[in-house]
Amino acid sequence: MARLITDRGTVNNYRDDAMKAWVNVSSGSSSTTIDKSLGVSSITRDSSGQFQVNLNTGAVASADYAVAGTGQQASEDVFCARPNGSYPQTTAEVTILFQNHAGTRVDASEWSCMIIGG
Repeated sequence: MARLITDRGTVNNYRDDAMKAWVNVSSGSSSTTIDKSLGVSSITRDSSGQFQVNLNTGAVASADYAVAGTGQQASEDVFCARPNGSYPQTTAEVTILFQNHAGTRVDASEWSCMIIGG
């Protein structure tokens, strides 16, 4: 029987359907703080509403994974998405962005991201 998590920060890649990494973040326009995480080494704010999630070495075996996220900004919920174009997800990182209902990129004050599979 495969272990999904051997200890904090070590992820088992034997199952394709397992959650490999997750992060819970508090952020703003000038700072980004990881509150809790597994398989994530750091977060980089690229621009308003856009963040690079840096994965621990070995967190995923391939870049063939699903990304899901959620967030909130002030008094509204925001949507988590993957940007189009030149931001491929890799075994080292994935870029995500947050938009409000009007489609404007916003810095979510609190957000979470999950990496499943890979």
